[in-house]
Amino acid sequence: MKDMCPIYETEGNLASVPVFSTDAVPTLNPDSNITEAIEAFLGSQIPNKKTARGYRRHLLHAFGMMAIERISKLQTIHLVTYKSGLMADGRGTATHSQALISVRSFLRWACAMVGHDIRRETVEYLLPVPKVTVMKPHESLTEKEVWKLINAAKDSGPRNHALILVALGAGLRVSELVNVDIKDVLDDLAAGP
Repeated sequence: MKDMCPIYETEGNLASVPVFSTDAVPTLNPDSNITEAIEAFLGSQIPNKKTARGYRRHLLHAFGMMAIERISKLQTIHLVTYKSGLMADGRGTATHSQALISVRSFLRWACAMVGHDIRRETVEYLLPVPKVTVMKPHESLTEKEVWKLINAAKDSGPRNHALILVALGAGLRVSELVNVDIKDVLDDLAAGP
């Protein structure tokens, strides 16, 4: 018979989520309150403090929306209500994905620890993770804008002109540009006297 909620599988859109084990012996039983269950999950499965902080925030928000205090009281209607509220909250797709991954990971672990009896397949069906489109955080200059910048720098003196040419030619950020040393640009000076 197939295990009710195996924890050894991941799916394509969750490939970056760690596969959880039950090697640690957390304190969880069906009467555990949500906060205790979340802390047991984070303590045994999420070693990174920054990741744990994000999971904690998403999980507390999720179970606050579901309005249940004990993991054993979890029913499928709570998942449907949570997903509906989450998608209507006005936050972006990336935030929704993080929240859903957190909840799904927690529920997978809680099922393995016999905290609830909702099948893993049911959780995945009711809480699908939306695909996230990563937007580039910057825009490139047009050719016209590049020439305008070069001409403006040329008019402001040879130093600024050289800095702009180096930045544009090497694709440097401002922080990288201000730390450029002449030895980084000219090979014959790098060898030293």
